[in-house]
Amino acid sequence: MKAICGIDVGGTTIKIGLFDEEMNLLEKYAIKTTENIFKDVADSLKDKNYEILSYGVGVPGPVVDNVVDCPNANLKNVNVKEELKKYVHNDNIFVGNDANMAALAEAKCGAGKGYKSCATITIGTGIGCGIVVDGKILNGDFGAGGEIGHIKVTDEGQCGCGNIGCLETTCASKGIARIASKSDRLRGLSTKDIVDMAREGDEEAFKLIDSVCYYLAYAASIMACVVNPSAIIFGGGISNGGAIIIDNIQKHFDKIAFKNVKNTKILKASAGNDAGIIGAAYLTKC
Repeated sequence: MKAICGIDVGGTTIKIGLFDEEMNLLEKYAIKTTENIFKDVADSLKDKNYEILSYGVGVPGPVVDNVVDCPNANLKNVNVKEELKKYVHNDNIFVGNDANMAALAEAKCGAGKGYKSCATITIGTGIGCGIVVDGKILNGDFGAGGEIGHIKVTDEGQCGCGNIGCLETTCASKGIARIASKSDRLRGLSTKDIVDMAREGDEEAFKLIDSVCYYLAYAASIMACVVNPSAIIFGGGISNGGAIIIDNIQKHFDKIAFKNVKNTKILKASAGNDAGIIGAAYLTKC
């Protein structure tokens, strides 16, 4: 059977999905991330009864001409296409940033389906963003298109990029933990615990979560002015808190956004945990 392979490379695991030509998922599985990423992927496919037509690969970090520099995933200035080609002997290899893969999945079959353009902001340990316009990913000349996690929003908080006050320092999981550490009551609690407390009416927890939603809305308002997508979609991390998060982002967005972009839809991601492999597979068709 002919298949398209979508590969989502993470720091600890690699997710692999096999899809038919109509993009129906045939099979998915995961393997451990080691120093031999591409050999391991190829080895895992050897016993599969598929004729693989193409490979899409999502990797953590900006991608320029198939090259990624992400030491956390054992990818230090690596040409992903050339490395994988050594083991699969196939030139149909397409490489992109993992946040862009999630955005592509949302645009094709998730919350952004049916919209001409959308941006997907993924929240986790860091904050990523992918922008899809007319079915195509906006990568930028330096592979940093959509890196909204590094917009400066405050004057405190050391970001992993080396700058101070990036959006990640207030809205990613580590940033929320940093702010919570200033409170005797919230220190050491998970983001989920704090969201649950806010939902139940705890004033201190709500104040923290509401400030996070403000900064996410602020970033969305910038995105709306610069790219003007039909929808801005939030996925992962704190967005899993449900209505209290999306509704409060919407509340702040309505207050601060430029009037001509106030009709931008603020949505919750719906492609699920398979977004990385789905987007990687769709990348081969873009």
